Amino acid sequence: SATAGSRRTSRRRAPLPKPVPRVTLRKPRTQWFSSASAGETKIVESPEVAKLQKTLAARRKEDPFILSPSDVKNPQVFWDVTIAGKPAGRVQIEVRTDIAPKAGENFRSLCAGDKGKGYKGTKLYEWFDGYYVNGGDITKNNGTGGDSIYGGNFSGEQTDTPMGLGSIHLLAADMGAPEAFIGKRDVVNSKFSVLMVDLPSVLAGQGVMVGQIIKGLEVLEDIQGLPSSLKDNVFLGEVDVRIDDCGDVEEADKIQ
Repeated sequence: SATAGSRRTSRRRAPLPKPVPRVTLRKPRTQWFSSASAGETKIVESPEVAKLQKTLAARRKEDPFILSPSDVKNPQVFWDVTIAGKPAGRVQIEVRTDIAPKAGENFRSLCAGDKGKGYKGTKLYEWFDGYYVNGGDITKNNGTGGDSIYGGNFSGEQTDTPMGLGSIHLLAADMGAPEAFIGKRDVVNSKFSVLMVDLPSVLAGQGVMVGQIIKGLEVLEDIQGLPSSLKDNVFLGEVDVRIDDCGDVEEADKIQ
């Protein structure tokens, strides 16, 4: 007979867990980025962010997301976005030329392409679920370049408006980290960050706000849920996402 040492025991493998729907994976984050020193980013705990994320989750239920513009006289522009080459939807944006005339006109013109350069065909190259979606690098498409209708970098206006969900801020020309739009108003170009969370009020006035999404925020929600990987302090997207077309919104099509 076989000895105890020679017996082979069989182990049943536990069944694989069923796939979890993506929506259940979006838990409120309890962390936030803060700049520890130049070029260094660390993650710190912040109960306030968890509270803000609950507000974000509630606002996500609005379908479609439509927001009245701050000033009906402001220009409005659109992005037609593609994900992996397929249409993902249209985003409509109020350009805040009322508070940032110079920076706002730069953003509007790059959307319209009326100065021979613009966002059409460029990538939304970086995102982090629950915080931001970045794009606007019209020269290198990876966050290390950028340009403007004024010829390179320029000084943007200080805007005292809250840095809230769906607001668009110019990024510092020389940085790609998520806090790059804070306190860097003198070195901006075409690069922008779309905020996907309401930032604490203490940060109001620290960025160059050029726009506010007033329709189509759900398109950005889909993008921020796509895979991205951390490299050199930035979360680069692993899926090809582009502004396939963009331009001015005709007066008759403006959201009032």
